[in-house]
Amino acid sequence: HFSPVMSEAGRRAVDEKGFFEIDVDGDLVTPLVPGSEECAYCRRDADGNCLCTIEEQWNKGNGDFCKPISCRLYPIRVSKLSNGMTALNLHRWNICRDAFTNGRRKKIRVYQFLKTPLTHFFGEDFYSALEAAANNCGRHKRRSASLTVLSKSSQPTGCCGI
Repeated sequence: HFSPVMSEAGRRAVDEKGFFEIDVDGDLVTPLVPGSEECAYCRRDADGNCLCTIEEQWNKGNGDFCKPISCRLYPIRVSKLSNGMTALNLHRWNICRDAFTNGRRKKIRVYQFLKTPLTHFFGEDFYSALEAAANNCGRHKRRSASLTVLSKSSQPTGCCGI
């Protein structure tokens, strides 16, 4: 459903690598276009914005699954720990530099930008606790590159799951 709207480089990457890959952490992830940091399912609009072809087609009713959890939560990465807890960590890399800069300028934290998918997958109570923890860190004037959140709830409440 989304292949016709993907870039040619994205289609080639999926043809060569498959619909998904397993990364160095053992997580299922979407393939990247070789020589770039872009997801194979990314396409650029007339203004140069990166759009997800999977999400676009889903929103138009042209898909049988929604955007994977790994994508909806990105740049937050979800990891299972050996003790059964779930860790959420901020993944920083060059492709997101402009988004991080824009967020700082607008004073929007990553977890605030991702409120909808965080709430969808982990629930309102989880998001409220995350917000309280982030606000508490801010009161102590500590600067941290990321806030690691651990949850005993290992099962997201949402529908999609890569």
